[in-house]
Amino acid sequence: MHLDDIQAMKALDPEDMLGAITAFPEQCRQAWQMVQQLSLPSSLRHAQQIAVVGMGGSAIGGDLMAALVRSRLKVPVQVIRNYTLPVWVNENTLVFASSYSGNTEETLSAFRAAHEGGAKLLAATTDGQLAHLAAKWHVPVLLMPTIGAPRAALGFSLFFLLGALHQLGYVNIDEAEVKDAFRVLDDWNLKLRPEVPTEANRAKRLAMALQGRMPIVYGAGLTVPVARRWKGEFNENGKTWSNFEALPEMNHNAVVGSEYPLDIAGHLAAICLRTPDDHPRVSLRWELTMAILRGRGVAVHEINATGQSALAQALGLVHMGDFTSVYMAFLNGKDPNEIDAIKSLKEQLAHMR
Repeated sequence: MHLDDIQAMKALDPEDMLGAITAFPEQCRQAWQMVQQLSLPSSLRHAQQIAVVGMGGSAIGGDLMAALVRSRLKVPVQVIRNYTLPVWVNENTLVFASSYSGNTEETLSAFRAAHEGGAKLLAATTDGQLAHLAAKWHVPVLLMPTIGAPRAALGFSLFFLLGALHQLGYVNIDEAEVKDAFRVLDDWNLKLRPEVPTEANRAKRLAMALQGRMPIVYGAGLTVPVARRWKGEFNENGKTWSNFEALPEMNHNAVVGSEYPLDIAGHLAAICLRTPDDHPRVSLRWELTMAILRGRGVAVHEINATGQSALAQALGLVHMGDFTSVYMAFLNGKDPNEIDAIKSLKEQLAHMR
């Protein structure tokens, strides 16, 4: 596969995942416009804690939201990927259920438990059982357009969350930071879209450099959920093994575990997602960590965020990872939309009730 052969890429991508990723900046704009029209009940205000329940591509928006607003949010927020809820979820908790299909069994289980516990409820979905339960219980629903795979709808899940929290008074989302994010997304998009040749396209070059290697994505603070997003996109789109680590925590364990097996280093690639706002000690740790990894024979790729706002920095890096993952799929000769293993697992589970 030659990554400048657009027709060959289209042939491997019948559901147009590459088109969905190229349209990500416009999706974010659409989601932000939609969220301005929200009218949410005052009963959802004044929660003492916030929980986002979801799985996979429907949960990552919660991770990004939590990282983006944690320093400004006066109540704790946690993303829950499970059938059950922590005991602290009660009538003073705002529970935001996110399921693109509306039929994710873990999310539905947690949503039911939240309803039984009297929590304040909000839902985001395209349809399915989640929409049905929300209508039955008179829960406000943020309806997302149906555009393809859940992981391709991140703009809607993230901006719906941010917009809802802004409207309900939990956090202020300044229009300037949103505009900065859109500007940065447009800039990354112009440089990474498929029409840009490989020699000038960093996502294509990174995908090629990752061939035959297992990527481990490193983040710190804001970029930890971004690293998780890269890992998930490499798995689902690229059909490749991947993992993610967080600084400074990995300096207390994983950095030691990079020594053995002796022959594995040449099959690994470290991707380091950095921002200009990293803590000064974390910036120092980045340099020392990358030196250790290089010294052990690991290929290290440093990706620096751009933009003034945290939202811009996070979304720009997300966009880079999404493009890279699809180019990896093409290099592997795979359709980035195909998730047969997940479908098979769900079908088997459906017959084991």
